[in-house]
Amino acid sequence: GWAAGWVAKAKTLFDIGKYSEALQSLQEDASGSKHLRRGAPRKILDEASALRRAIAKAIQLGASEHERGTACYKAANYAQASKHYLRAVEEVEREVRLGGGFGSPSSEKEVAQREALGALHSNLSACYFKLGHLEMCQSEAMWRKSLAHAEKCLKLRPGWDKARQRREDAAAALRTVNGTRGNGQATRAATAQKSGGANGRCPDSQQSSETSLAGQFDGLGVSSHRSAKEDDKQAGDEAYKRGDYCDAARWYTQALASGRHQKAKVLSNRSACYAKMGKWLQSLQDAQQCLQASPKWYKAWIRVACAMQGLGNVLDSYCVLCKGLSSCGEGRPELQRSLLDLLPLIPTDTHIDFASESSRCSKRFKMDAAFPRERTRIFCISDVHIDQHGNLGWFKTLPDHEFKNDVLMIAGDIGDTMNAVRICLKEFRKRFRRVFMCPGNHDLWIRKDTSDAKVYPDSIAKLGAMHNVCQECDVDMGPAEVARGLFVVPLFSWYNHTFDEKDPKAGALRFDSFCRW
Repeated sequence: GWAAGWVAKAKTLFDIGKYSEALQSLQEDASGSKHLRRGAPRKILDEASALRRAIAKAIQLGASEHERGTACYKAANYAQASKHYLRAVEEVEREVRLGGGFGSPSSEKEVAQREALGALHSNLSACYFKLGHLEMCQSEAMWRKSLAHAEKCLKLRPGWDKARQRREDAAAALRTVNGTRGNGQATRAATAQKSGGANGRCPDSQQSSETSLAGQFDGLGVSSHRSAKEDDKQAGDEAYKRGDYCDAARWYTQALASGRHQKAKVLSNRSACYAKMGKWLQSLQDAQQCLQASPKWYKAWIRVACAMQGLGNVLDSYCVLCKGLSSCGEGRPELQRSLLDLLPLIPTDTHIDFASESSRCSKRFKMDAAFPRERTRIFCISDVHIDQHGNLGWFKTLPDHEFKNDVLMIAGDIGDTMNAVRICLKEFRKRFRRVFMCPGNHDLWIRKDTSDAKVYPDSIAKLGAMHNVCQECDVDMGPAEVARGLFVVPLFSWYNHTFDEKDPKAGALRFDSFCRW
């Protein structure tokens, strides 16, 4: 209990950014008189070790909370980035209070403080916006936080284009959530009407939504009341061809409100306009409505995939295209071309991106470059098959602390399901300093009697998801310098009977019969 109390205190200090005090709380007293006593449960000591590593990593990220938040954001750790940014906000606000608050007219120092606070709220808005896509069960709460911080940013820095864009993205995301709810339709429509439509909740009715959007465009010089002789969709097509995507979107909105055109095609065109303007949420919203209106139209699936890719969800985009192939009778060549275009982006998006020094891959490549080579051993294992023959019990025979300085390479065939892979990686990671993995054919199996068949359309999608599982388990699938001058370089390759020119039964054996390509 004594040791657990100190670990809990260290976690609290870590969460509020007091890193030196957190490390002091984790101090191991050789005499066992305080802090982490000798004889404390192994689980408590492991928690303390993990917390020390987290504190050291946080200290290395930057000198200030703002810098640490930016480093975490670039590494796609948005939850941790938001914590750093919140601490930075507290620091600036404390400085403002000590200075007597913001005065009028503002001094140069106050102007700098306003800009700093505005930038932090903008960054927080971006973090919560990203978290809304990653944590679907909390999407609405995250996007409301994103909108609130965008509003704070605008109050501090009125007229800042980035702040306006943050507010627009968060509001559009909330409209997407609210537009899918089936209850309280009349109440939401009345609320939207009272609040002017643009800033209120979007009602479920597509006609009401389109009329509201048309009303927004009235203030931009485009009338929503055109004569029946004039073709709004044709005007939108012409604007799109000349590259005026904003104007094209306005015409398509009026075409939707008029009800004179096929809904799916106009929604598809407006989704394309939003995609060209980089407004991926609006593009996704239109694409989803297009798909709902015409589920067997190949272009609707392509629009959804394009918007998801624009939002950074490359793997989800690939899965959408796979599902489109199985759902559409026409347009299969276009869907297959889109899949081929997307294939090279899947590994780049996950584990071998060295384009930026701050990328996760670059950091993990260098994180152990100074580790003493003489203290490092490298082990290799394959065909663990943790889900067969009671092999999970084998882990209980492995010592917990003998390999803490060592590296393990797993050369595939961990298990037949993603859950088996996850369990195995976690067990190995608890015992080794670094763990590397290359998938084998069993790891990419998709058997009809498993949950993987319901989640992954093919083995490529499962491979992409496996990168995410490895990140979750702190395991590497990319190269790294594991000690001074010592490198581990996993190679993604596959074997084939053509490698053996003297194979007496060339092509007769199906080594990956449960893989799905």
